[in-house]
Amino acid sequence: EGLKVWSKEEISTLYHKPLIELIFEAAKVHRKYNDPREVQISKLLSIKTDGCPEDCGYCPQAARYHTNIEGNSLMGAAAGAVAIVVGVTGGWAINHFVMDADFTVIWSNALGVVFGGIFANLLANLGFAMRALNAAPAKILRTRE
Repeated sequence: EGLKVWSKEEISTLYHKPLIELIFEAAKVHRKYNDPREVQISKLLSIKTDGCPEDCGYCPQAARYHTNIEGNSLMGAAAGAVAIVVGVTGGWAINHFVMDADFTVIWSNALGVVFGGIFANLLANLGFAMRALNAAPAKILRTRE
């Protein structure tokens, strides 16, 4: 099968179709190629958190690829700081140049989002470390000389 070339009438018909009908048709196509009782569970982690545990083969963030970048929980804080700077700058620019309005940063909200992200990152890293922390020590550590 090649790519379908859509006519303007087909596009218009699809555009004006009710949302629930589109969802139903999408579900029919999905069921044609997938088991409807099976739920795909995927998780993506960026390379800054030591790579993704999934082994998709096509994704460069998979843990099997060695990038010589050490994971660091504090990189989430750095990403949060960058997000605040970029967000505040972008918000100011839109308000100043587009809307010609005053701009005020609600710091409690901005910092709450960043600190919430840092907290979630630390909790996730602790969760990933629990398996290693709960593992039995190696035999060499248990032998006495």
